[in-house]
Amino acid sequence: MPDKIELNEISLNILDIVQNSIKANASLVHIYVNISTFDNLLTVTVKDNGSGFDVRAYENTKNKGKNKHGGYGIPLFKESAEKTGGRFKISSSIGHGTEITSAYILDSPCRAPLGDINATIESLIFCCTDVDFVYTYEVDGESFTLNTKEIKEMIGNIPINNSEISNFVKAYLKENTDDLNQNRIF
Repeated sequence: MPDKIELNEISLNILDIVQNSIKANASLVHIYVNISTFDNLLTVTVKDNGSGFDVRAYENTKNKGKNKHGGYGIPLFKESAEKTGGRFKISSSIGHGTEITSAYILDSPCRAPLGDINATIESLIFCCTDVDFVYTYEVDGESFTLNTKEIKEMIGNIPINNSEISNFVKAYLKENTDDLNQNRIF
């Protein structure tokens, strides 16, 4: 992997991984961000119902310098967690989707900041209107969830990227994230 490529925010890693889910024809993507100051961990899980892939075959091609499953998204996500002393896990099978988890040591000087996670979620929701997203953000046991399928059911024929709906979603994310973060920047 070239030394030049690096995503300087975890939210950009999330965006990249979710783009892989969309390319794999996922119609539902779960994004879970869990911050535990008690356990000193920031854990990100992205789970989709896309086409999935053979993880063993992926590992074999990656180890031989070939990566037919796309760019550097998964390796960068893995590396970003492991360089903090954290861990990475991927599970997938053809026809059954993919689940990827990166756990970062929260106070590691090597951990990139979470970044503007709200802007990442907003971009995904408003640009990928055919995909349903379930986004959960948790800090020290308190959480909120935004489910686009539920929003779409409530608004009926109004597009989710309608300006009034997008303003509501932005405000909902900001208010709930600010409440949980309590003036802390992760």
